[in-house]
Order: sequence, then structure tokens, then C-alpha cells
Amino acid sequence: MDNAQDNDRAVLQLATRFGFDPDWRRLRCSGHVINLVVKAILYGKGVSKAERQLQCCNDQESFSIWRQRGVIGKVHNIVRYITRSDQRRQHFETLQAEALQDDELFSLQLIKDGGIRWNSTFSMLERALKLRNAIELFCAQWERDADYDLSQDFLKRSDWEEIQRFVALLKPFKDATLELEGHAIHGNYGALWQALEMMDILDGLLQEEKAAVAADPRSYSNYYVAGLDAGYTKLMKYFDLTAKTPYYRAAICLVPSFKLLYFKDKWRSHEIWVDTVEPDVRQLYNEYATKYSITEPASPPQQTEQPQQTPELGRFKLHRRLDRSVDVDSNSDRRKRRRMVDEFERYLYDEDVVEPFVEEPLTWWREREKSYPILTQMAFDLFSIPAMSAECERVFSQSKRLITDERNRLGSATIEANECLKNWLRRGHEQRRLRDMLAG
Repeated sequence: MDNAQDNDRAVLQLATRFGFDPDWRRLRCSGHVINLVVKAILYGKGVSKAERQLQCCNDQESFSIWRQRGVIGKVHNIVRYITRSDQRRQHFETLQAEALQDDELFSLQLIKDGGIRWNSTFSMLERALKLRNAIELFCAQWERDADYDLSQDFLKRSDWEEIQRFVALLKPFKDATLELEGHAIHGNYGALWQALEMMDILDGLLQEEKAAVAADPRSYSNYYVAGLDAGYTKLMKYFDLTAKTPYYRAAICLVPSFKLLYFKDKWRSHEIWVDTVEPDVRQLYNEYATKYSITEPASPPQQTEQPQQTPELGRFKLHRRLDRSVDVDSNSDRRKRRRMVDEFERYLYDEDVVEPFVEEPLTWWREREKSYPILTQMAFDLFSIPAMSAECERVFSQSKRLITDERNRLGSATIEANECLKNWLRRGHEQRRLRDMLAG
């Protein structure tokens, strides 16, 4: 769920009724977290106040409010000024053709941002960089009119450099959003374990940028620095909130290539955080062990041959390469001698269960269900939780095709059954079940 207070209250009501810890079960939409962080970077503090002001102001006041948002507001005002008039749009296309000098076959349109939503703002800035020459020509030839004094928003060389910085900084956030909005069918591209991983990646990027600012503060505007600090503060807020539940860390532990090594490598500067991982995940495992108690001892791990090929690690492949040297410490000999008392310890510490990057974690667990019955059930549950609500919203949006004018009295149960069946058929679940029935 997203981070609205209404959802916090809803979880609290459910916790009161069904008897669970609300903080333990409260999971958050990663897409919404990214949106809040980037909005803080782009607009700094007071975004909600600006949104309210823009809802009840005239054109002149709107231009003035946006101009207070640094280079972001200047680009917004220029794009809005050009695109609100057919005559100006045509003139801009003519200038674009002059500026390109036949380097491009087709002209590009300016992209308007959708108010305060960051992805459209990123697209607007990215397109403005491509059309920089045409924008500068338009501003150079602009003649004062009664509509608006555009000269207040003319972009200097330092402004263009700052726009480039914003685009470079926000590109990984866009990639992270695309990575997390997938279907997560096989436990990747949108699964829960990637939510915390993406926060780690973005944390590293923001820290690198903050270090660059500290090394050369004169090269950065106060607006950019304030936005960077606001975004980092917002990200740290949600790091603290994710620490209240073990599900994110447990999901990463259940990625065979990561286990505890991920935290020892990526959180090496936060030893206190690392020390809490295993006890918290162990507590969650104990709940599953109680619920899915196994009377017979689990069979030893089945060794399956791994294909000898370089695994595809996705957009963030460098982050997924772990430094295994951090696992060689004073406890290594003790771990080798310890008796693996249950499948949780056997999975975490058995040196024979070390994998290269596993592209499809769910497939890995399905193949080892007999060896790790309790952990497999955990994996099935955790990897079925999406990192963000994109897939849920896609399914919900598709239902409008079912409810037409002629079928506007369909019951909720009928709509639900239809959407579930359509989703299962699209993913091949029914075909697999039919094959299993025929094979049996």
C-alpha cells in the first residue's frame, strides 16, 4: 500500500481485529516511496503547500509560484508559455528546424510536466536538453507581450548545467521504477526483495552526489543542494520505516545468491543494522515453522547443475555483484563446526548452498521444495508480494473493459472471478494444472 495515513489506520484496524503487530505487517509501495523522494529532490520542502496554491490561482500567480522552484520552474514556465499557443508552437518548430540544421529527420515536441508528478517532470527536463538550441533561439527572438514576461525565466549556462545534473541524478530513479513495476512472476522484476535493494542503490547514489557537492560547493546552486538534502532525508525516513518489519530483509535472505552476505557487503558501514537481520528473520521463520510443522526430517539438499553462463543481472547488475570476502571473518571456523539444527541454518550457512546470481528465485525454491519445505513456503509467500502496486493497478484498470454499458449490473464476485481467471489463463496457470491432472 502507499504511505497515506488512511492506510496506516486501515492496517491498525485489521491488526486489532486479527491480532497481529501493525508495524510488523505494514508494507509500503516502493513506487510511492520513490515518488516522494524525487519530489523532495525536485521541489524541496513544502511541496504539498505549493500544490494547494496552484489549485486556486490565476495564470500570472501560477507562473510566479513555479519560478520559485529554481530551474525546474523556469523550464516549466517556458514549456507552458510555448505550448499554450498554436502560433508559438509553430514558431518553435520552425526554430527547431533551423537549430538542427538537418541533423534530425523529425522535429520533437516539448513535453509538459503533469503538475507535481516527477516522472513527467523528468521527461520534460530530458526533452528540454535535446531542444536546448531551439529553446535558446526562441528566448533570443522573444518579444515582450501582455501575456507574460518570459525574460524572467530565461535559462543561463549555469541553469542548463543544473538541468543536466538533475537528469543524471534522476535517471536511476526512473530505471528503479521500471524495474519494480514488473509482473514478478518468477520472483524478480517487481518482487518484494527488490524494494529494499533499490533503496540501498538510491541511497548510495545520493551519498555520492552529496560527497561531490561537499567537494566543490560553489558549482552547485542552493536550490539543488537543498533538494538533494530533502530527498536524502525523505529516503532515510522510509529506511527507518522498513526496519520495523522483517519481511523486506527476509525476502533478500531468501534470494539464494544473497542470503546474509548481501547485508554484510552493502551495510558494512552499519554493523548495528547487520546484527539485527538474522534474529528478525529467524523470528519470522519460527512463525512459519510453527504453522507448517514438519514431522519427518527434511531430506538433504538436492544438487542441481547450474548452467555455465554469465547471469543477467538487470539494470543494476553492478550492485548485485557481492564482495564475498566480507564473509571471511573470525566466525567462519565456528560456522563450519556448528551443527545445522534446522533448515534455516542449513540454508544460510551450508557452504554447499552457494549460488551465482539466480535470475528466477521462485524457480530455485520450487526445485528444492522437498529439501527446504518451510523456507520454500516462506519464499512463495514473500515473493508473491509485489514491490509496488503497479501490477494490481494494471489488473484493476483492465476490468473497465468488462463493465460496459450493457453489463453495468455485474456483481463484484462475478467481476473478481472473471479478472482472476483471465489473469491465470494469461500466465498459463490453468494449462499447467491441466497438464498435472493428465500426468497424474
